[in-house]
Amino acid sequence: MLGLAAAYLAKGEAASALSVTMEVLTLTRLAGYRLREGQALYLMAQSQSAGGDRESAWRNARAALEIHRDTGYRLGCAKSLALLAEIEDSQVPDISVFDRTPGVNPFGYAELAKSGRI
Repeated sequence: MLGLAAAYLAKGEAASALSVTMEVLTLTRLAGYRLREGQALYLMAQSQSAGGDRESAWRNARAALEIHRDTGYRLGCAKSLALLAEIEDSQVPDISVFDRTPGVNPFGYAELAKSGRI
């Protein structure tokens, strides 16, 4: 089903991709399959970003990154970091949505991606 969501996204059908991804996310959480949950969150973030919902996209890309780190899925980490950088580089009207937790620099993702260290 993740392949179907990716195909919808490639065709520019962000709403359809988001719908399929939401189903996949529900199933992966029920099954406890963290690797696929991270992949589903990443695709959800891509779909939301393509649909113009940058705030939700940022949150889901961040959640995907955390899961990919927990599971050791390096490619997922790199993709999530790149998506976070893309979202941060775009024009976001309400910058306050980004995580202001002490010790967390949301803008560090863009810097890391630009440096080539991901």
